[in-house]
Amino acid sequence: MAIDAKYEDAYSNPIRLRALDLEDLQVISTLCQDSIVLGPDISWESSKRRLTLLLHRFRWEESYDEPERVRSLLLFKDVKKVSSKSLSRTDVNKIYSLLSLKFEYEDNISGKFTLTFSDQAYILISAECLDVNLQDVTRPYKAPSKTKPKHDE
Repeated sequence: MAIDAKYEDAYSNPIRLRALDLEDLQVISTLCQDSIVLGPDISWESSKRRLTLLLHRFRWEESYDEPERVRSLLLFKDVKKVSSKSLSRTDVNKIYSLLSLKFEYEDNISGKFTLTFSDQAYILISAECLDVNLQDVTRPYKAPSKTKPKHDE
């Protein structure tokens, strides 16, 4: 019997991480910096208490001559409330660049995430706990810009 090829066979290092504390979240935040997301790729499922972003993530973990991106899911669990500013979930032409991801505890367990994007857009997430997953869901592709994102120091 032939064995079907799997996604993992074609791409040796897909990211699959879970953050349960601030140190873990810093790793995910660093990997997600400069990810690109479209408004329609943000999904708030209140009945399942989760917020999902489908990102075009820049692959900071690899240093190839030609910069790469990969489609990744950024999943927030145990979400109680989501609000946003200057962010349209319906405009398919508006591109947002994720600049930072932070969590601030309100007590020993629950707290608020802040996702800061380009153009002064942001998402605030109230959650029962810090529980975030990052998972690559496609093979890497050459970054259309052919350049690495740059930041003013």
